[in-house]
Amino acid sequence: MNLSDRSAMNLLVVIVMASASRLTSYVMAFTPAGANARHDSSPSPGVKTVNIGKDMDLSILVPSDDISRQISTGSVSSGTKVFTKDGSGDVVWPASFALAKLIAHCPFFVDDKRVLELGCGLGLPSLAALLHANPSHVALSDKDTGVLSLAYKSSTQLNRARASVSRSTIEWADKATWPRQEFDILIGSDILYLPSSILPLVQVLKHYLHEDDEELPTKRALLVDPISRTNRAAFTYAAFREGLEVEEEPFPSMEDEFVLLSLTKA
Repeated sequence: MNLSDRSAMNLLVVIVMASASRLTSYVMAFTPAGANARHDSSPSPGVKTVNIGKDMDLSILVPSDDISRQISTGSVSSGTKVFTKDGSGDVVWPASFALAKLIAHCPFFVDDKRVLELGCGLGLPSLAALLHANPSHVALSDKDTGVLSLAYKSSTQLNRARASVSRSTIEWADKATWPRQEFDILIGSDILYLPSSILPLVQVLKHYLHEDDEELPTKRALLVDPISRTNRAAFTYAAFREGLEVEEEPFPSMEDEFVLLSLTKA
């Protein structure tokens, strides 16, 4: 990490520590948008509001009220994903909230950049970038077409995005599905939970973090991982073997819950 990068990370610590709320605030803030929101078992998507800071409310589509009720009652704990019959991306992970908050309070990470979110789920971090920063483009990606569709609609229909938005259904192990675009920064939250995904993910990161022109700003990946996850060491080693540098930092103001991984080409 060069001097300017280190300064940015130090500024991140100051900003986020000054403005961040604990995840308990997130749980309390994840409430229905509108007084007439239903609480039944309908599978239809609902609109929910997530608060990530002062005057920073994000409206997102979620699959059903029974899932969101698990979040609003606190049954989704830090670093835990609720798995349902519909897949693993249909609730907002706490790590996703943390990454969204980081981006909203430190927009320089994505300003004027082409952003790719890996394993986006409902797309909260991308939405934070679109509404509280100035990226040049945001690409949503996930293997689950259902949640990917909701994330795309949240970004393009439910909210007025400040940049162009695209979506891709991708399998990390299948290069033919990877977006044929250049990106300046890749983001992801709690995407190291499956050991079988580590090597394919590293290949994706290696592909997009390549540097063709040393005069251009360094490409980077920012990943937020729950501290309880056990695959970081394997991920770091695999990334090192593929020529990537990984820096691990405690997540500002949530040091006991998350770590922030920053990856660049070595």
